Amino acid sequence: MDIKLYVKDYCPYCKAVMNYLDGKNIAYTKVEVSDKPEIYAKLKQETGHQTVPQVFIDGKFIGGSDDFKVYAKENNI
Repeated sequence: MDIKLYVKDYCPYCKAVMNYLDGKNIAYTKVEVSDKPEIYAKLKQETGHQTVPQVFIDGKFIGGSDDFKVYAKENNI
């Protein structure tokens, strides 16, 4: 499973997703967008999602923190 998280350093929802994955020893790639407005703007345009975290699993956009919680529960992660 390939997980990529787009996060901002001050975001508690981002930290919650990372803490969950860390607690399960699940590897992920973190892309920090706090100081990369061009990447964040492009990401928002592509996904239509206006907040972080933005979670991708195996290249598929899952959504934000709440969406990830549902996905994790439904997929037994």
